[in-house]
Amino acid sequence: MDISTVSAGFRLELSKNKVTDICLAFGGMAEMPKRASETEKYLLNQDWTIDNINEAAKILKEEFKPISDARASAGFRKTAAKNLLIKFYEETKQKYAST
Repeated sequence: MDISTVSAGFRLELSKNKVTDICLAFGGMAEMPKRASETEKYLLNQDWTIDNINEAAKILKEEFKPISDARASAGFRKTAAKNLLIKFYEETKQKYAST
């Protein structure tokens, strides 16, 4: 049962700070958990930088059309999804910067 407002699962592979594989999956943004395939396409083969993450966040915002319900508004869900992506970047930038 989906009871969270927004959830996410991410997988990332880098080579010399360039994205060689990425999976961005979100729950609470559509009728069922869904990958952000357009956002993934943008990030693939890009450098893993905050500038590219900010551009990807713009794509992510348009990729989903979440509903508003008792748990959260559609706008909140889009902001939460963007923030999860930025947090993922922040948590991985140092760890993977040299791989």
